[in-house]
Amino acid sequence: MKAGKLLRGLNYCSVYDAIELRRCFKCCGLHHYSDKCSSEVHVCPKCSDNHPAKDCNSSELKCTLCCGLKDTNIDTGHAAWDLSKCTAYKNAHDKFKSLILGTK
Repeated sequence: MKAGKLLRGLNYCSVYDAIELRRCFKCCGLHHYSDKCSSEVHVCPKCSDNHPAKDCNSSELKCTLCCGLKDTNIDTGHAAWDLSKCTAYKNAHDKFKSLILGTK
C-alpha cells in the first residue's frame, strides 16, 4: 500500500486508500451530503460565517470543523475543504477507517 502498487501476476496495479467521508457543502458537516442536510443555514467552508461559499468575500481562512473541536491549540487558519490541514477531518477519517477495519 505504501508503494502505491500491487503485483498481480505479471502486472502492476495502482492501489490507494479509498476510504472517504461524506462531506456536506451546506453546513460543512461530515457523514452526510447537502441533499440530506437538516441545517437551516449555510456555513461557509472558507470563513465559517453563515453564507454559501460562492458569496464569501473574506480573505481570512477559518475552518468550521476545527473550530468545533475541544482542543484550543488546533490550527483553524485553513478552509474546511483543505483536508491536508484539517485536524477534525483527519480525526474523523481515522475513526471511520478503524471502524471499517475493526482496529482501535
